[in-house]
Amino acid sequence: MVYTVLIADECFGSRDEAERILKGYNMQAVFCERDGAEVVSAVDRLEPDAVVMNVSMRGVDGYGVLSMMKERVKAPDFIVTYSGTDCGIAEKAISSGASYCIELPIDRHLLASKLDVMRVRKEMRLRDDLPARRKRDAEAEITEMLNKLSVPANVKGYQYLREAISMTLRDTDLLNSVTKALYPMVAKRFGTTPSRAERAIRHAIEAAWDRGRSEEVDAFFGYTVRADRGKPTNSEFIALVSDRLRLGVM
Repeated sequence: MVYTVLIADECFGSRDEAERILKGYNMQAVFCERDGAEVVSAVDRLEPDAVVMNVSMRGVDGYGVLSMMKERVKAPDFIVTYSGTDCGIAEKAISSGASYCIELPIDRHLLASKLDVMRVRKEMRLRDDLPARRKRDAEAEITEMLNKLSVPANVKGYQYLREAISMTLRDTDLLNSVTKALYPMVAKRFGTTPSRAERAIRHAIEAAWDRGRSEEVDAFFGYTVRADRGKPTNSEFIALVSDRLRLGVM
């Protein structure tokens, strides 16, 4: 993925020069006018990874833009440039949320190297956040699947069942040892006993079967459940839901 830099300053000279230099660092340059409102609009429209802007702009100044960005869940990194020798400008910009505040003029390649540092830091943050994001995505998919199957969320077994499915997504070997390994792990997670966890999960599945829409349940389980009982066992239910989620079949 190319790192995109929004430029609202003349620090690189011409636009052609900015594009040429940043391309050498595997970055893409996009541009907007030196106007605070335009910067905010361009951030919303283009979703850049970083912004280079001058502290002095028409309308909203650099501090104002940084202040507005603090309210955003997803905001780019900022390099703020300024002319003059007032060290108070840099201090205020950094305290307002800028990653760097740089006095002009500056060597263009030095500025590009600062952006490259920001790019590497962002990639590291994304790598660090990846397991947590994957876990949140999996939890959301499990919740959606259980809701589709009409598992009532107001019974204890719902939480136990959701945790059991989540555990099997992380370790498929647990599907081969539901009684000896999975139930004890779920029980430990919720401070109960394995037998109570098993009974609560059974109750949640039976409640879903009694209140669920038969056509959706039949379409989901097909002929994979035991014909003599009509309802899947705990192991069958957990295994099938886990397999569907792993394969991306909702």
